Amino acid sequence: MKVVFLKSVQGVAQVGEIKEVADGYARNFLFAKGLAKAATPQVVVDMEKKKREFEKAKQSEADRAKTICSKLNGKSLQIKSRVSRGSTTLYAAVKPDEVKAALAKEGIDIGESKVEMSPIKELGSYEVIIDCGYDQKEKIKLNVTEE
Repeated sequence: MKVVFLKSVQGVAQVGEIKEVADGYARNFLFAKGLAKAATPQVVVDMEKKKREFEKAKQSEADRAKTICSKLNGKSLQIKSRVSRGSTTLYAAVKPDEVKAALAKEGIDIGESKVEMSPIKELGSYEVIIDCGYDQKEKIKLNVTEE
């Protein structure tokens, strides 16, 4: 029996694939768990449409990641933080959320992008990596100064 997979089944097929499987396996396992449907012409057309929509959305997200990284290229960011009395040690460490907020203040919304850094505990200049997704990463310079 030919079936269209609605979900990935490890070692068998990925989402959207059409495969020939045993009738009992299809009826008793795949259909019962909602993992596949019989490959009727209408189901195949619907699956192809969903596949195209998914690819379009994926491309849109990749373009968005590329746009964010291009905005970050060569960017220098300054964050002011309180310092412990008589030293260069920060009262509270600078964390990724603060970097996201500082970028947002400058009009760059990085959305779900990840800020790759360990907490910064002293004044100075640092390089921070922003992972925009889809293998797009950009380094920005972060200057932590006294408030």
